[in-house]
Amino acid sequence: MRVVTRNSAFALGRSGEPLDEILHSLGSDYGVTGSVRLSGDRVRVTVQLVEMPGLRCIWSERFDRRLRDIFDLEDEVSGLVAARIASQLGINEQKRAGRLPPSSLGAWELYQLGLSEFHRFTGEGNRRCQNLMRQSLARAPDFAEPHSCLAYAMVLEIVYFDGQTDEANLKEALRLAKRGTALDDQEADAFFALGEVRLVRGEYAAAIDALETAIALNPCHALSHCGLGDALALDGRAESAIPYFERALALSPNDPFRWAFMSYRSLAHMFLGDCEAAVQWARRATLVPNAHYWARAILISWLARSGDLEGARRHVPALMRARPDFSCDFARARLFFVRIPEHLEIFLDGLKRAGFP
Repeated sequence: MRVVTRNSAFALGRSGEPLDEILHSLGSDYGVTGSVRLSGDRVRVTVQLVEMPGLRCIWSERFDRRLRDIFDLEDEVSGLVAARIASQLGINEQKRAGRLPPSSLGAWELYQLGLSEFHRFTGEGNRRCQNLMRQSLARAPDFAEPHSCLAYAMVLEIVYFDGQTDEANLKEALRLAKRGTALDDQEADAFFALGEVRLVRGEYAAAIDALETAIALNPCHALSHCGLGDALALDGRAESAIPYFERALALSPNDPFRWAFMSYRSLAHMFLGDCEAAVQWARRATLVPNAHYWARAILISWLARSGDLEGARRHVPALMRARPDFSCDFARARLFFVRIPEHLEIFLDGLKRAGFP
């Protein structure tokens, strides 16, 4: 996506022309506008994202802060706004691609449609995502993002669905992820995908390095904060992991992956022995409309371990509707990459208490 420089935008913004004429003259599909108001030591920043044509508002938010250090405030608000806009633009581009006739779909639109399928977090959606990513790459072989998304989709299929856990599949995911970073070494998504592939391959140090690189490239990349938190928790550093989950949710509170931000944070709390917080975050994860069935499995396990067997068993029918063959053996097979045996046994113990074979 082409971003107009601030100097061009601001110069026209001061001209007094209507916003739609300014955006039209800049050739922009979207515009970001806002205002800053000051009262004593309080600052209110209001921002909105509009779409052309018609100046339809697709996102707006208000940020109220104390004016203690102007530079810290500027960094915080600009980071939050950038993260929110990235998330909302992604959702809007997916909807826009979905309205186009199949004959007019290019590599970008196929990539967006693939993301839309990916965010369903179902086995069928994952397979459709992979197919659309391959179609996108057939049209644009040097398009970095579909390489990265395809690699990540393969990883999630291996862990959460019915993907083959053999070395060949893991090797192909790694090849795609590496290709993504080679094509665009400034893209946080590419290093995030590489980190997730490394994690599932059991290469924890390399995974953490890749995820830290993603955050260095884009400190507002919510998924990378979640991914790094997950890697640290599974590496035995649960206490260090929790701030990364907090940051992910602060950056993108409406993210399609927010169920994962909450579920993986729940795991970190359980590894620390805090059952109450673990149950709280697991329960919140299951309330997200597109939450993956693993979120409910985590809640069932934590409720059972906390002594609420009745509460745990109330959630079992919903889990079995989503995954009729779910069992302790299934969970153990899919979590093959968990490095610390005690972590896996904590989860399986809760499932056994809830009655899973």
